[in-house]
Amino acid sequence: MQDKYIEWIGYVAMFTLMIAFTFKDTRKLRFVNMLGAVIFVIYGILKNLPPIVIANGFIALANIYYLFIKKDPKVSTKKIYADK
Repeated sequence: MQDKYIEWIGYVAMFTLMIAFTFKDTRKLRFVNMLGAVIFVIYGILKNLPPIVIANGFIALANIYYLFIKKDPKVSTKKIYADK
């Protein structure tokens, strides 16, 4: 794959992670963050960058754990803002 396209994968991952932190709802934040981390893993594999693969692989797995295994309905920040 051409380097130009691989770089664009990195930019898409970066943009996805930046967008994730604009969400108030924690579940949405985690889902979009997980998506960005997975894209970064793909980018890291294509560029042969083990630190990117390892760090974002861990982030993706942590988000999967909190989204699908340990579902906590109290995690949503909507309740926090509603109480104010």
